[in-house]
Amino acid sequence: MHPRFLLIAAVPTLLTGCLMDQYNLAALEDDTGPFVEGDADVDADTDSDTDADVNIDIASVTPDYATTRGGVEITIVGGPFNGSPTVIIGDTQAPVTNSQESVITAVVPAISQTGTLDIEVTTTDGLGRLTDGFTVLEDGTGLAGAVGEFYWIDYKGDYWTPSPPDDIGYAWFGFIEPADFEINEFYANTTNGCVSDYTYSGQTLSLIDLSVSFMTLESGSKSVDFSWISSDGVYEKQLSSTSEFAMSADYTLTPVVPQNGWPEFGTGRFLYMPAAITLTEPRIDDQYLPYYSGSQAFRWSGGNDADYIILILSLLNGSDTSDVREQVTCVFPNTGAASVPSSVWNTYSSDMIMVVMAGAMKTGGGGTLDPNNSDVAIAGSNFVYGGAYTQ
Repeated sequence: MHPRFLLIAAVPTLLTGCLMDQYNLAALEDDTGPFVEGDADVDADTDSDTDADVNIDIASVTPDYATTRGGVEITIVGGPFNGSPTVIIGDTQAPVTNSQESVITAVVPAISQTGTLDIEVTTTDGLGRLTDGFTVLEDGTGLAGAVGEFYWIDYKGDYWTPSPPDDIGYAWFGFIEPADFEINEFYANTTNGCVSDYTYSGQTLSLIDLSVSFMTLESGSKSVDFSWISSDGVYEKQLSSTSEFAMSADYTLTPVVPQNGWPEFGTGRFLYMPAAITLTEPRIDDQYLPYYSGSQAFRWSGGNDADYIILILSLLNGSDTSDVREQVTCVFPNTGAASVPSSVWNTYSSDMIMVVMAGAMKTGGGGTLDPNNSDVAIAGSNFVYGGAYTQ
C-alpha cells in the first residue's frame, strides 16, 4: 500500500527568504547621482572661463528625461529665445529643430553622461540655465530593468499530517541596471534540463533604489501593496488570500514618483500570472503518495499561457519538508511532458520521501519601463505542491 500521512508541512525550502540568498544579488546601487561641477570659477559650468550672465528664463523642459540612446524630442519653454539658440544638456549639444521667442524644440542626442544634468540655452542675448533640470538614464532597450517573482502555491494530496497547509503566495521585485537576464536563470542554468543543489552564480545584478517606500500592483479589482525592504533592496509581499491573487491575468504597476532623479512612471503588463497546471504523472493530488522512479517521467496539462515548467524536487531525510537531503531543480519548455534523468541525483535511493513542486512560469508580462526602455523580467509562477515515495 502507498504510504499515507507522512508529509509534515513546512515552508517550501527553495522559496524560504524569497530566494534572496540563492539569487546572490548585489548590494544596492543608486545610479542617478546629481551632476557635480568640477571647475573653480564663479559660474556653474565645467570650463574655466567666465560665461555671460544668466538672463534667459527656462521655465520647463518636457519631457525632462531621456536615455543615453537619445532620440527624444524635448520642448523648452521660457525665453526670450532670440537669434539662433544653442541647447546643451550636460556637456552635449542637442540639435535645435524649431525656435520661437518662448518655445524651443530640440532632439536629445546620444549622451555618455548619466544622472541629473544641467540644461542650458545660449543665444546672442545671453544664457539660460535650469540646474539639475534634465535626467539621463542608462538605455535598457532589449535588456531587463526589473526582476522578481510573483508565485502562488496550491497544496495537493490527502497525505499531510495533520492536514494540508493553506495555499500561500509570495512576491518580490526590484529594479536593476539594465542586464541581459531572464528570471528562470535563478532556477537552473538550462532551459531544458535539471541540476542538483543549484545556486545562481551568473552575472551580478545591481539593484537601484528609487527611494519609494511602497508600490502597488493591480489586476482588475485586486490590489497588492508591496513594502520596500531596504536590507534586500527589493519590494516584498506575503500573500495569504486569494483576494490578492489573480490567475491568467495581468498585473499593472500603478504610477510611482521616485525621489532619486527618475521621472514618475507606471507600467502596464508588469507581470502575468499564468493558469495552473494539473500534474497527471506522477499524481500528487491523490489520497496516497505516488511512487517516484529514478528516471521519472512528468506529464501535465493546462498552463497553456506559460513559457516554462519549473520542477523543484526535494529529497527529504525523513518526513519533515524542511529537512532536505538534496534538491533538484529543472526548467523545461511547456510541451506537456519531460523526464528527470536518474543521473542528475547524487544521493537518490529508494524508500524515501520527496517533495514535488511543479509550476507554470510566465517569465515576463510584456511591459516596458518607460524611463529607460528596459523590459520587465518579473515572473508569474503558479505551483502545485505535493509529495512522492521513491522506489
